Amino acid sequence: MTEPSDDTDALIRSAYAVVANPERLFALQGMLERASLRADGTVENMEQHLRQAGDVFDEVHLGPDADFSGFALVPQTGEPAGGAGTSAARPIVSLDRDGTVIRHREGVLGAAEVRPGTPLPAAVLGMEGGARKRLAAALETSAADGFAYLRLHAGEDDERGMMTIVSSVVRDGTPQFDLFPIGLKWNPQDGAAFAEATGLTATESELIGYVVDGRSLRDFAADRGRALGTARNQMKAVFRKLAIGSQAELVSLYAGYVKSLEIRQLHGKLPEASTASHVAKLADGTHMAFERYGKRGGQPVILLHGAIEGPFATPAMERAAADAGLELFVPWMPFYSDEVAAGKPLLTIRRFVDKLPLFMDALGIGQAPMLAASVSGAYGLATLKAFPTRFFGLVLCGFAPPLSRFGGEDKVNPIWRAPLVVGRRAPAAMDLVVRAVVRLGMRGEAYRYFDRLLVDSPVDRETLRRPDVGAVVRKAIHNRPDRAGRALAHAILVQAQDWGDWLEGHDKPVRVIIGAQDAVHAPDQQIRFCRQLGFEPVGPLVDTGGFSLFQQPARIFAKLSAMAAAGD
Repeated sequence: MTEPSDDTDALIRSAYAVVANPERLFALQGMLERASLRADGTVENMEQHLRQAGDVFDEVHLGPDADFSGFALVPQTGEPAGGAGTSAARPIVSLDRDGTVIRHREGVLGAAEVRPGTPLPAAVLGMEGGARKRLAAALETSAADGFAYLRLHAGEDDERGMMTIVSSVVRDGTPQFDLFPIGLKWNPQDGAAFAEATGLTATESELIGYVVDGRSLRDFAADRGRALGTARNQMKAVFRKLAIGSQAELVSLYAGYVKSLEIRQLHGKLPEASTASHVAKLADGTHMAFERYGKRGGQPVILLHGAIEGPFATPAMERAAADAGLELFVPWMPFYSDEVAAGKPLLTIRRFVDKLPLFMDALGIGQAPMLAASVSGAYGLATLKAFPTRFFGLVLCGFAPPLSRFGGEDKVNPIWRAPLVVGRRAPAAMDLVVRAVVRLGMRGEAYRYFDRLLVDSPVDRETLRRPDVGAVVRKAIHNRPDRAGRALAHAILVQAQDWGDWLEGHDKPVRVIIGAQDAVHAPDQQIRFCRQLGFEPVGPLVDTGGFSLFQQPARIFAKLSAMAAAGD
């Protein structure tokens, strides 16, 4: 590896800062997009660090004990954002700038006497000399960079302790520091694999073991009978080989590698899917989970659901479907089940397309209108192109066209555009963005992302604050926590691809619902895009944004009814 430039070093630090404070993703997105536009290889060189930062993010925030039950787009009634009621990944201790305890989780630090209003006990910081200085340095680093690492101990007998990430936050105008456990310990077998993968010597691997276990370079030198200067030079050599600049980044890199080992060892052992309301057995012997809403026995409609709501409908959508005489059949999309081909979004779409007619056959549906929301627009167009005789036509709402065909990146909201542009060069950047949004949602603070994304769409911001919409999103996340965020990542990846072949040459009508307040894709450009392809633009509709299925269900279902009637 080459030694990182100043720009790369700043990006690396910003990526790891997102681990400590998910809100820092906004600054990171802008930095990555600017670097991507330079096309000088900086973003490609960041891929490993972004992937490692994402793995550490999972370790801190989204591990096996993560609690998704409180997931919300906005704080729930009676509970402040990020408050005590948010159980997911709560800090084990919060400190003020002087290292005084503000609050802590009972029992985590064992026998140590930790009390609010008092300094952290010496036994928690470690009994060796310089413990207070290390705490002060960690708080100073966190205040400057947004994160730092610090080892804490449960008591005098806990020599190894636990590694924590120190996150700087501001509450009521006062700087504070939250410490989250990482659960990282040195393992000789993992260390040997890490050394082999990165080209480190046995001595350098041993040195990393000291750092991971919270021991000093002085300890390493003394145990090996070497001068301290020799140990420092060996550490510099490790930094050069790994293209990093600090022990904190070294710990992050090792933690991410260990996490990736665990993932490879568990490959294929995916969590069992939550029970769907219905399951169809297909002619090829496979099964497809689905939901159904509306008027039983009514005109069947195939609804391909979007990213954030999963296969679930609000009560208003159910009533509107029933009033229109429609029965909605909603198959679980691949990004909500376990059928996404890693890194191959178009292959995932093709596989789904091949199964959808089998799904319709299993339900006795000969022909039907189709409705596709957000990311599923690509699925709908591909299906209509492949099997035109099975559908009366297609209605698209919240449509996300391929960025390369939309007529200019400046026509797409920059907060949504940034991961699309960067994702072409470094897919791990998209994953880190999505992880941060999911983490904000676990704190009831996803609005911090969506309010920025939808700053020019009051109707969309209001929609995401509706209790019925929030309930559907929570149900989707809570029903499949193992898929948390994967749908959004898949949506970004799909839009970053070129699937122009599915846009052209349709024999059946394609109608696109366009909201006048769509803040992600400019409405005027959507209309031009539709006319170029022979699609029928519906709108721009007033009091409507990008979440038109939540906002205008009756109008959308009326279009589907008319489409079915015209097809008959």
